[in-house]
Formats: sequence, C-alpha cells, structure tokens
Amino acid sequence: MKKITPNQIVNLLFNFIFILKPLSLTLKRVSLLLAFFLFVGNTYSQICTIQETNCPPSNLAPVCADATGLGSTVFWTPPNYSLDCATSVPGENASFYVEFNLPESSNTCWTYSRVQRIGSNNLRLFQSSGGDTYFIAPFQYFNNTSGTAINMELIVPSGNFSWKLDVLDATNNSVWSSTISNITSTGLKTITIPNSVPNGVYKLKYSFIDSPSGSIGASNHIEVDRIYYDATIVGAGCSGGINLAVTSNYSPGDYFPVGSTQVVYTATYTPVSGNTSTNTCTFNVEVNKTTLSGVPTSATCNTPDGSIQVTATSAHSLINNLSFTIDGNPVTLSGLSSSTNTTTSGTTTTNTTTVTGTIPNKPAGTYTIVANNSVTGCSDSKVITVLTTPDTQKPVITLASASSLGCNPTPAQIAAAFGTAIVTDNCSSGLTATGTVATEIGSGCTFSTTKNWTVTDVAGNTQTASQTVNYTRDIALPTISLASATALGCNPTPAQIAAAFGSATVTDGCSTGLTATGTVAAETGSGCAFSTTKNWTVTDACGNIGIASQT
Repeated sequence: MKKITPNQIVNLLFNFIFILKPLSLTLKRVSLLLAFFLFVGNTYSQICTIQETNCPPSNLAPVCADATGLGSTVFWTPPNYSLDCATSVPGENASFYVEFNLPESSNTCWTYSRVQRIGSNNLRLFQSSGGDTYFIAPFQYFNNTSGTAINMELIVPSGNFSWKLDVLDATNNSVWSSTISNITSTGLKTITIPNSVPNGVYKLKYSFIDSPSGSIGASNHIEVDRIYYDATIVGAGCSGGINLAVTSNYSPGDYFPVGSTQVVYTATYTPVSGNTSTNTCTFNVEVNKTTLSGVPTSATCNTPDGSIQVTATSAHSLINNLSFTIDGNPVTLSGLSSSTNTTTSGTTTTNTTTVTGTIPNKPAGTYTIVANNSVTGCSDSKVITVLTTPDTQKPVITLASASSLGCNPTPAQIAAAFGTAIVTDNCSSGLTATGTVATEIGSGCTFSTTKNWTVTDVAGNTQTASQTVNYTRDIALPTISLASATALGCNPTPAQIAAAFGSATVTDGCSTGLTATGTVAAETGSGCAFSTTKNWTVTDACGNIGIASQT
C-alpha cells in the first residue's frame, strides 16, 4: 500500500507548522500532528495478504459442443480477490487496486495523454500542454451482473474539471459513458457502470476536462491518488505497475475447443517494497462432443433385411458411457469395437473414444438413431434410410433342343418340334415364359418357323428367347431320263436283252444323288415278234416317287 517516507512527513510537518503558526498552536499540538503523520505513514506502508473466495471447482460441469461441433462458449463466476490488511484502507476489498506508487516503467498496456507519475506516489493530470487529458487501463473482464463501482481518489488543490468514464469495447468504441462535473475538491469520486452493460471484456478510459478549457495546468497539482474496482486483467502481460492485479488466461464467455482446457486466475499483490505475493485459482473447462454416423446396407430380394453400421465418437468418455437408441428404443450394437486417442493443443487436451458396431435385421425404411454419452449428456442423432436394392436383373430363359422335322411337316408337327422353355430369376419364382409361333418363311425346298418366348419378373424386367426349326417342303416327283435302247438281233439272250436297255438318269428339285432302280419284266410276244420292258422307279428324300419304262 502507499508509503509516506520520513522526508515527506517532515516536509508535511513544516508546512503545517508554517500554516498553523499564526494560530499559536502549542508544541504539544504539533507533536500530536507529527504522531498522526507517522501513523498514516505506517498504515500505508503495511503489508497486506491476498484473500480468495469462490474459486470454481477443479472441474467445471462439462458442457456440450455447439452445432458447429468445434467447441462451445462457456460461462462461470470468476473467483473473488481482495486484500486483508492489518489496518483497513480504502479499496482493500477490490480485486483491482492501483496507487501509482510503483515505477512508471512497470506500468504496461496503459495509454497516457497529458498525465505523468509524480515521484513514486501519484498520477498528476493536465501535464504539458495541448491535447486531451486521459489515461486508458488495460483490457479487463467485468462481471457486471450487479453493476461495477469505479472508485477514484483525487487530490484537488485548485481548479474545476469533469471526470468522464468511457467503457470501450474491443474496437475501442465507447459502449457506455458517464461524467461527474464540477470537481473542485479532494476526495473519493465514484461512477458505477450499470448492469445494462453486459458482462465482458472492456477497457476503461478516464478523461479529464477542465472548465473553462485551458484553465488548469501542471501548476494546479491535480493528482489521482488511487483507483480501485472489481475486474480481472485479460492476460498476464498487462499486470505490471498495479498493486493488486488479478489476471486470467481465459474469461467467462470465451469460446473453448472440444477437450479439457485449464483456466488459471492469478492474483498478484505488489506493495511499495516490491516484495510480491501471489494466489492462484486453477480449474478445468471441459467441452464434450458426441458425433454419430451411420452407413446402411440395403435390403435385397434375397436378403429382405438390411443393416446399419454405426460409428460414434465422443470426447472424454469410455465405451460403456455410450448408449444408442433407434426410433426411441434402446438398441445394442453387434460386433462392438472401440479405440481411443489423446491429442494436446496448447492448453487443451482431448481424449476421444470411437465406438463401431452394427444394428442388424432392419427392413427397408427410415430410422432415427441417437448416440448418447451418459456421463456428459452430449448426444448426436442421424436419420438413416435403409433402402431396398432395386432388381434390375432380367430373368433367364433356357430352351431345350428342338426335334428334327421331316419333309412337309404339318403345323402341329412344327409346334411339337420346339423345345420346352425353363425360366430362372434372381428374385422371382414360378415364372413361365410365353411362346408364340411365327409365320413360316422360306422358298424352293428350304423353309423354317421360329418360336419367340417372353417372360417378365415381378420387378418388370423382361427377357426374350427364340428357337427356329428348319424343314423341307417338296411335293414334286423326281424325273427319270432314259438313254436310247440298243437294237437287238434275233433270238437275243436275256443278258443281251438286259444290256440293250439305256441307262437311267434321275433329276429332282430338292434331292440330289438319286439313282433309279430298274426291273426287267418278263418277255411278252408271239410268233416272231417279242418284246421285253424294263421299269425304273426312284423315291426322293421327301418320298416322292418317279417312274419310267423302256421296252
């Protein structure tokens, strides 16, 4: 706290003696006055201890990640810090306390304009000339639920001025301000930030406006003796030059990634002696996430039930912490397996468990699956559709071999010659192909008839097959052409008679290689005239018989 040196006390004493001499004060009264200043000096140089209350538990209640899955905004009530001094001093109950009695070089992250440290005691205003008179404190977190009283003790020997307080956001825009006007005397001035200003991180700008403008300068010796209020400095790098400073690496309302992140509050008390003491409050912020995915296996005509392969990933959980429901009903995964992984990034450590299993025997349909972490309460859901794989495979028609047909078959014989049709299909059963006999085609001797089969399964897949039988149409008789017979003399022998007949040549419109068969008949005649006849016959492939004779 503030310390009055012996020299300062002596100077003050002489000043008061000079002032009070006309009043004929006795030496005894002067001695009493000296004792008072010694008491004040001892009071302001005393050592205080840091008091801490309401440090959050070592592990805050876990929260679940937001819709992005990256993390969550987390709030808590900051711990309270104050000073416990042997003798009560103004501001000892505030968590931020600065008397400007530490070296100016230690005072980091502040902004000054026309202000100056005087020795090691106060901050003098309206120094130099030109420009505005102000100073800006570092970024601090304000738990402003009940409002925050900003206290400033001023030493005002002379002059008239106003104090304006601005609450600045991260872009240095003022979100709220208030002014105390016509300050003309020494004492405590307080501006209270209302609770309409949300909790958050702000800078405070202290501006001083003389009235009339330019009427106050360095010679007026207007000084800030101390300021104090409740706030936490954001980041440890801005706590220099402050008698009681509370810093934290995170503030309520910060965005935390998935995992466990350590939050540290550090209260540092620096008396004028420079012997610092600290007090820390440490706890973990845990953000959890449960992620669910599912891959369906479609049902088919052969496997009417499909399945869903489920993968669930949850931070800071064990396999036994995860439970599953399907359409609101508990379900146990089959083929369950799990794996764990630990990653660290900065101050955040994430332990992740991944569970994989299958929900079997699910007919085609749409299902809502939920994975829930029973420890953290974090869950995720997915709507998964099990499809029926469409049947696009055509049936198969297998035809038995056709029977051979003779010549000139009848329609009934042709129909009976076709082979039977057998149908097989990957999904449908009991299918029968329908056959249609087409019109006979052909010319000359060669003709054919085709039978076309068709079949359609229950999925609408159509297959066709065909079979053709060939046959001969021939009703023309073969032709026998005979060479001229040889003349015989008198009384020929039977051999000579047989040799006299001409040879037979056969021609046919459809058959080839035909040979006529000749039969010599018995000799006929009387007297001197006798004759013998030879009869030829030939049958073609269709049974047509040609005949010829020679005598």
